[in-house]
Amino acid sequence: DDAWALLNGPAYESLKKTNAEGTKWIIEDIKQDVQNGVNTIKKEMFVASAISFTIVSLWIFCWIALLRVLRRWKLSLFESNKQLTMQAEELARLRDASETSVSDLIQRNIDAIVVLDEEGKVLSLNDAAKSLFDKGTEDIVGKDFGYFLLADEATEIQIFRPKGGTA
Repeated sequence: DDAWALLNGPAYESLKKTNAEGTKWIIEDIKQDVQNGVNTIKKEMFVASAISFTIVSLWIFCWIALLRVLRRWKLSLFESNKQLTMQAEELARLRDASETSVSDLIQRNIDAIVVLDEEGKVLSLNDAAKSLFDKGTEDIVGKDFGYFLLADEATEIQIFRPKGGTA
């Protein structure tokens, strides 16, 4: 009975109170540790989210910048191609006009003119040359001219006609 009285007495109440306070303190300490852990995880998750967001943002920014550069290059290439096409058309037009002018100059000239390639074959001749040789275009064009000439030099030659005289 004395032991029971001791356990149910003021010492027991004091011990009970101490245990209750200790348990409460331990629970509060565990709650605080859990809350600190949760806060740390939240901070780390926020940092990880911020880093992920930054990486994704930079990746998107780089793609947008690359697309803009490619669009400018495409426009630049398109404009360059357009300009080159216009220049080529203009050069072709000038070449055709030049060929027509040279052809007209050769045809209207009163002197006999024969145009040869590098191998000495007749490419074309004017009406005065046809008259001089007394032959048609089909008889002369594509054939060897038959006279020794130097390339890139105009040469004057004397031709003896079969019917007599020189030209």
